[in-house]
Amino acid sequence: MPHNQPKKSSAPPISFILSVLFQLMLAPISFLLVIFSAAGLANSDTLTKLQSLVLDTSLLALPAIPLLTALILAILRATQSKHYHLAWNLISIVSITIYVFYALSLTP
Repeated sequence: MPHNQPKKSSAPPISFILSVLFQLMLAPISFLLVIFSAAGLANSDTLTKLQSLVLDTSLLALPAIPLLTALILAILRATQSKHYHLAWNLISIVSITIYVFYALSLTP
């Protein structure tokens, strides 16, 4: 048994910590984004039932995406999976960007 093997550090790297903190901060920010944008859009009488349903669903789905992303990052890091990559953060950013473009397309 070789004695020269370096011990694995149990402390996660700073990129992982910052990534998870970013996701945890993004969840309430996206929730507030949906609340204020959907409330402003709901005041107009031009929304169809489908558009209203998409906005209502976004109220719960959009904040859940960063939380699920943080959970996925933690699980992949804990299991030392080969699929662990910081590119998982793009899921939240892309979903919020899609919502913003959708909400802007509904403005009268």
